Amino acid sequence: MKRELDEEIAELQRVHEGLSHVRPEVNGVALSGRLAFDASTPDGPRIANSFEVRLSIPDVYPEMLPTVRETEGAIERSWGHVNQDGTLCLEVPI
Repeated sequence: MKRELDEEIAELQRVHEGLSHVRPEVNGVALSGRLAFDASTPDGPRIANSFEVRLSIPDVYPEMLPTVRETEGAIERSWGHVNQDGTLCLEVPI
């Protein structure tokens, strides 16, 4: 599983070049850096931005999902997709 996870992390970094810092954690690995996005829908506005994030991937991935935290305080906790523990909700309607 370790090799597969290393390959997936390498692919993630190819797609999101800003996630440049990788370091081991007690129960997995963490990536951090700037995550940029650019999205739109046919009838909606274009949304483009970037955030400093920390992505924690557990050893037992994919049995347990990664968590993401925005680390600069740019996303207010009152926004509807921040969990009580400060991690971001990754299930957002498209």
